[in-house]
Amino acid sequence: MPERYEKVRKSLNKVRMMILLNGPATLYKVHRTLQPKVGHVKLVPRDPPLSTVANHLKILEDEGELIVYGRERHRSGRNKVYYGLTLYGFLRAFRIPGNVATKNFKRLMEIWLPQKKFQFFLPKKEVLEALSQEELVIHLSKLCQMVANSLPEAEDFAYYVHELGYNESDLTPLIIDLAVRFSQTEHREEYAEALKVLCKHLPTFKEKMRKFIQGQRTTLDYLERELNLDIAGGENE
Repeated sequence: MPERYEKVRKSLNKVRMMILLNGPATLYKVHRTLQPKVGHVKLVPRDPPLSTVANHLKILEDEGELIVYGRERHRSGRNKVYYGLTLYGFLRAFRIPGNVATKNFKRLMEIWLPQKKFQFFLPKKEVLEALSQEELVIHLSKLCQMVANSLPEAEDFAYYVHELGYNESDLTPLIIDLAVRFSQTEHREEYAEALKVLCKHLPTFKEKMRKFIQGQRTTLDYLERELNLDIAGGENE
């Protein structure tokens, strides 16, 4: 059984990688792209079967990694359904062996940020305009990798909370939020350095961080007054 699960995992990663590197795709495009080749010639028999690819797309959609980006009427009368990545699916792709997401990061930003249905945690227009800055590309890639590395821990926690009665049907926003928080704690210095570079090149993000820090400072000052704590004085004792 473990060998079977490993085979499925590898097959799912192939589908993830194909969509990650090529943008929104239909079932038939994914299937055609995954066919083995010798030069420019397709091998026969085809592998994997169309039904297997369809099942993999369904799994990834059920897991919250893919959503339908659009439908287009084909001349045959059938609808062509285009599948694209969610932010959760994009981050999970950073866990594909071989660092394929990190190595192709700038290209991925150019593919996915223009997509209307792709949600990102930074202002998409500003990131696209700043992609010519190598340090931004490097540190944003590192940030995504740090968050991706924290996904398993965040998923375990989110599923545990769900079993205790957390009633949200879509856990992916909670998982991403937890992964961000866990990565902040685990990679504090590297995380802070990435934020520093983002603030340098992304004005909207910089203002958002300023307001966040000011809000946290106001809250902490209020607690200090209410609890009659002299934090500064205590540090000097």
